[in-house]
Amino acid sequence: MKLLSFILLLLFLVCNFSQAYTITYFSRTTNRSTLTTGMTLEDFEDTTFIPGLSFSGVLYSQPAGYLSFWTDNRTNPVRYGNFTLPTNVTTLVFSVGDFDYFASGFSINNGTVYQWTGDPNYTDRSQPNIHVKVTADTGDPAISSLQIWNIGSGAWDICNMDYLAIQTGVIPEPVSAILFFLGIFFARKKMF
Repeated sequence: MKLLSFILLLLFLVCNFSQAYTITYFSRTTNRSTLTTGMTLEDFEDTTFIPGLSFSGVLYSQPAGYLSFWTDNRTNPVRYGNFTLPTNVTTLVFSVGDFDYFASGFSINNGTVYQWTGDPNYTDRSQPNIHVKVTADTGDPAISSLQIWNIGSGAWDICNMDYLAIQTGVIPEPVSAILFFLGIFFARKKMF
């Protein structure tokens, strides 16, 4: 009976931990280096991206320091740009700028669109507008792509991506966590 209760408790805990990506927004005044320490950084200072990173969309320009892209957004929702990321990305940090007036946001792996324009850390018509950190939690798939979206209606808009930083690793799966805790439980039983 105790074993069954223990297994049910583990399943409950594991299911609660595997909700979705953890998303944190930071003010435009946050220093980039405090968010990206120990990560692989693409700062868009040149036309060569970090290995495994690619961009598809309507490139407006790439002046030193950021990647600028745009689209006609009269049909909603229109994706501004799609970034394909290297394999096994567990954490992603990026900033966007120069969004004007229209609601905008992002999605991970073509999933739910998260709107940053409603967050108190967002500043309209700035470079950058906001910094965003996405972390894959236990049970989440690795972060393989990032989409920048226009959510509102309008004629056109520009997005400037100031930087994109990644951290790679292995995301523990719920089944692995259960097996780990069961191993500890049975090892403990054998000792006593």
